[in-house]
Amino acid sequence: GADEAKYAEIARSARVRSMSVSEDGLYAQDKVMELSQVPAYPRSVDSFENIICHIGVGGFHRSHEAMYINQLLLQADANGNTDPTGRWAIVGIGLMPWDNRMREALEAQDCCYTLVTRSPAGSKAQVIGSIVDFVYAPEDRKACVERLASPQCKIVSLTVTEKGYCLNVDNG
Repeated sequence: GADEAKYAEIARSARVRSMSVSEDGLYAQDKVMELSQVPAYPRSVDSFENIICHIGVGGFHRSHEAMYINQLLLQADANGNTDPTGRWAIVGIGLMPWDNRMREALEAQDCCYTLVTRSPAGSKAQVIGSIVDFVYAPEDRKACVERLASPQCKIVSLTVTEKGYCLNVDNG
């Protein structure tokens, strides 16, 4: 369908620029990485029977939970499984003022983003598509409650990182 054509075009033309730091602390030249995988699976919220509503879509969530859900979606898509009962997706929920920037960034990219992983073997870039919607609760509390109360919502998750502990780094 239209989604498959759109993401196939991204896969053909996408390149990711990466800056690396050399041993002397100076930035090395840009290098171009090919995207290893681009989601071609259906991504509308209604195409999923199982939704994880994740509160606080930060870097940790996007590089872990969302990445693993994306891998499962890619695997199911490769096996031809489009049955909505076996597919999971994520709806991000923002509560804090800084979550509005995340909403704007994700909405501008159809809730997709590029995850770059690095290892001694090299860097790998992957477009993650498992987040299919984002609700910024301070602007639309009704939509937030509706998502959380929806029969599609099977899990509500959140990540508590250093910001959530509200510790003062100077005196603990």
